Amino acid sequence: MKLESVNLSCGYGKKIIMQNVSFSMGQGEVVCLLGSNGAGKTTFFRTLLGLMRPLGGAVFIDGADITGMKPSQLAARIAYVPQSANVSFPFSVEEVVLMGRGAHVKSISGPSLKDQKKARECMASLGIAHLGQKVFNRLSGGERQMVLIARALTQQTAFLVLDEPTSNLDFGNQIRILERILELKERGIGIIMTTHSPDQVLLCASRVMVFNRGALVQIGTPQKVITASLLQNLYGVNAMIKVMQHDTNRPVRVCIPCLRHPTQAVSLIKEEAV
Repeated sequence: MKLESVNLSCGYGKKIIMQNVSFSMGQGEVVCLLGSNGAGKTTFFRTLLGLMRPLGGAVFIDGADITGMKPSQLAARIAYVPQSANVSFPFSVEEVVLMGRGAHVKSISGPSLKDQKKARECMASLGIAHLGQKVFNRLSGGERQMVLIARALTQQTAFLVLDEPTSNLDFGNQIRILERILELKERGIGIIMTTHSPDQVLLCASRVMVFNRGALVQIGTPQKVITASLLQNLYGVNAMIKVMQHDTNRPVRVCIPCLRHPTQAVSLIKEEAV
């Protein structure tokens, strides 16, 4: 199955925020969207999800234009994981995860035993089965993010759309989310996610789409796209891209910001000399 946009233009009302964006991705691939605030990433996301109608061009899933799909048909093909979520009612974790089965449940019936089994399987696959009866709103930020991913997985879609999945999480939970994303990739799920971290792109992306001022300016592998000059153009800051040797003997590229404080400048010079 393939997710693609062809000459896509999107925006609000008649105001075009982004135009002529063409890309395609398959299952088992992680595509990261990188760009400064206001670059148009959220508008692009909402259009991919069918929440906004294109102002030009089209979005296709497996060759079918999404504007001709019913919400339930679209929900059976692509799932969305927001940055965060709060619910007004004290739903349990299992109840929140079960909400993801909406695309598979008839309106006149509730979740079946099969739906409940699928929800538990998805929680177990993310290591959160023990949270099933906990109240969702009382969980930590990292736990809630895992629950939202589990809810999306119960939709059994080919693609997941994640909006800054590690925002507001501590370092440990950020790493756990990235590990789960790579596991889902290995299971054949196509993932498209926004991030503000070049390091996250270097760690887990198959490809990166770079947005700047309402335009797709680059698309390609992180190794080719993420450079010091790109970060300077996007964010107006100096940074170095270094290749580090991981303890698994696998080289890892990392982004090191060049702070203007003289102490930082000296430490970077020493690091490079080593």
